[in-house]
Amino acid sequence: MSVAYNIPTSYQRPAYNYAVPAYDRMQPFQAPMGVDPATAGQFQQASAVFRQMDHDNSGQLKKKEFHHALQSLGYMMSEDDAHRLMDVVDTDRSGKLSEREFCEWFVHYRQQTPIQAPSNMQPGMAFIPPSYQPTQYNYGGQPYNPMVPYQPPMGVDPQTAQLFMQASAVFRQHDQDHSGKLKKKEFYHALQSLGYFMHEHDAHQLFDRIDQDHSDKLNEREFTEFYVFYKRSAPMPGMAGGMGGQGMGMGQPGMGQPGMMGQPGMMGQPGMGQPGMMGQPNPMY
Repeated sequence: MSVAYNIPTSYQRPAYNYAVPAYDRMQPFQAPMGVDPATAGQFQQASAVFRQMDHDNSGQLKKKEFHHALQSLGYMMSEDDAHRLMDVVDTDRSGKLSEREFCEWFVHYRQQTPIQAPSNMQPGMAFIPPSYQPTQYNYGGQPYNPMVPYQPPMGVDPQTAQLFMQASAVFRQHDQDHSGKLKKKEFYHALQSLGYFMHEHDAHQLFDRIDQDHSDKLNEREFTEFYVFYKRSAPMPGMAGGMGGQGMGMGQPGMGQPGMMGQPGMMGQPGMGQPGMMGQPNPMY
């Protein structure tokens, strides 16, 4: 599934002021100086996705990686449209985008082009887990403080840490009253920003699964921990591979585990920006 987005014919790269002028791929991304908290959150969201898709750690995205990064950010456009868009963004005609180029463009584009759900999205396709048990992560004994930069749990691998940072950036973007909590409507909008398009009542049902203390609010750690779980359980819809995600039942799709029948993949989103695959039943041996 794809959405027909407006592809601009020109783009002027904004001039931002960075505290550290020289870009260093091996250091955490720093948003430009002087931007408001919501914009800083968008920079961090884009950075987290950039680093997920920069598979060779070159500090640059090629066209295919750019396409997958767009889809991971919720822009379900066709590969042809993504390539046309990159040609506009790539103002130095290098055929690649650096992290700062990508993040600056995303903030610009996001403000002008809202994310849209695919027009043929069908109702009732959201994956609602029957139960949810939060993972016990180690935060080093540090109490949660919404007024300081978010820190992922200790001991997680770099890819998982980037998922935490992506979710944190979206959380802070939608925590409009800066309470450190998301209510149901804010949660629904946060899911859309992460590329999960579902009916609002499905989002509320999902919220109720996560809200185990029945406070009708989710704090940042609750939200980010859930997102890491959900990202691995319910890949996003809209990638080139079709409607399937990973098989959600017994046996992994296509792996042919002896004696187990893999259930067809749920409608879902692209895991790490890779094309979604159709979950196939496993053969019987």
